[in-house]
Amino acid sequence: MPSSRHLGVDGVPIAVDGLDATIARLHTAGVRTRSDVFEFHDRRLVFVSGPGDVTIGPAEWMDAPT
Repeated sequence: MPSSRHLGVDGVPIAVDGLDATIARLHTAGVRTRSDVFEFHDRRLVFVSGPGDVTIGPAEWMDAPT
């Protein structure tokens, strides 16, 4: 049987305005990133370590093309 560490969702996405400023605030608070910022579909995001080592993904949606 797999451990509970491998069950369920891999991370929790959270929409933010201003991803770069959010990352700076998180770093100041001692939060470590688990990835570089990257683009995925229509958003920029990064993975960070949250409480209980849960992965949280602050994401900033990019402007939709007109």
